[in-house]
Parts: sequence; C-alpha cells; structure tokens
Amino acid sequence: MGDAGTPAIGGHEPRAVQKALQLLEAVARLGPGTTAREIADWCRVPRSTAYRLLNLLVGDGYLVRVDDLAGFALGRRARELAAPAPDQAQPGPAAVAEVAEDLRRKIRHGVHLVSLSGAEPSWADPDPDHEVAADDPMLRAWHASAVGKILLADRPELLTGQQLARFTPYTITDWPRLLAELGDVRNSGLAVDREESVVGRVGLAAAVRSGTGRVTGCLLIAGRSGRLSPDAPELVEPVLAGARRLSGWPG
Repeated sequence: MGDAGTPAIGGHEPRAVQKALQLLEAVARLGPGTTAREIADWCRVPRSTAYRLLNLLVGDGYLVRVDDLAGFALGRRARELAAPAPDQAQPGPAAVAEVAEDLRRKIRHGVHLVSLSGAEPSWADPDPDHEVAADDPMLRAWHASAVGKILLADRPELLTGQQLARFTPYTITDWPRLLAELGDVRNSGLAVDREESVVGRVGLAAAVRSGTGRVTGCLLIAGRSGRLSPDAPELVEPVLAGARRLSGWPG
C-alpha cells in the first residue's frame, strides 16, 4: 500500500514503465531521426501505445523531436542517465596548455582547443600561429564543420530548427546522410570536415569529455585541402590521445 497522499502503483503501470524503457533503448540503438513507426515495430508494441509513451518521454525531456524527419533522438535527461561517474581530477590550465603545445610540436597544421560547454562553440585555446575569427564557419556551420558535428552528435536536440544550408558544393544537406554520419561521430568521438564549411579547407575534431562523460569541447586540427588528410593515422592517433589526456576538462 502506498504512503498517505501517494497514489499506489496499479498493476498495469510497471508494464508501462518497461515499455517506455524499451522505447528509449530503441532510439539509442536505431539512432537520431528514428520514426515512431520504426520504434513501435522494433519494440513490437502497438503504434498507439508507442505514440502515447513517446509524447510523454518528449514532455519529460528524455526524448526530443528532430525536425524535418518527424523522428526522435535521445534528450538531455536520457544522456545524463548514461553518463559515467567521474574517474579522474579535472586537468588545470597548465595541463590543458601542455596538451595543446605538445600537439602543435608534432603537427604542422593548426591545432585549436574549442569549448562546447556554452550555448555555442567558442575558441578556448586557438593556435597562435594560425589566425582564426570568432565567426569562423568552423564554429558556426554546425552541420558542415568538424566542431559542429561533435556538438550535434552529443546534443541532438540542437538539430531542432537546424537548416541544412549549403556552404560549399561538398556540404551535406541530406538529413539521412547527416544523421548516419553523426551516429558514427558519436561512436568514434571523431568528426571530419571535407571542405564542407569552406572550400579548400579540411578539419578533424576529437571530442573532449568532462569527468561525467559530457562533451565539453574538442581538439580541432584544420588545414588546407591536399596538405592535410583528416583520415591519416599519423594525425588521428595523436589527436585522440590528446583528447583522452584532456578527459575531465570542464570546458
């Protein structure tokens, strides 16, 4: 029997909770943009039941709607549930500067540290030998830049209202293709920009996480197309290692 003033849980309610968790699992496995019909079919539940529970999960912040696809993505509250416990102290400014400078000695292209802890990406430690601007497309063209893809992969709710503008002939403006790439970014922690934000410039970004697993920034390598290969192991491996060294950075 429940406490005074607290409604007792009916026999059907635990089953509803199980179904809601199945829906969250379906979105996590199928990826952002998954439709209500696909979720219902994957969970093998009636579509009317799925629609009702999906609306409740959206209302509580566990799911978000993705524009232009009538689909769903995990919301902030669902991602917080999956965040690991802190496992190391936050690196101080000296440690952050050491990681950036170590990469700059090894890599002849621009090495920048970008903060993603605010409402928009911002330069935390831009490479002093490679000039950047506050309104650079590397920060502003979210679906077309390596930095933006790291941000959108971690915070798919920001896709709501996003317009897939074409910045160059290489910009991805197809929603299914973009969402598939963001799924890869989420799994690997790496994102690339192949002249998608600026013609003649490519980039590679590696996600930097806080002690709770939240993406707080990224290490960005940017350079001229033809001189920088974002897929080269000699570039990918040190950037990933640098991002791991910064684990716990508050951004």
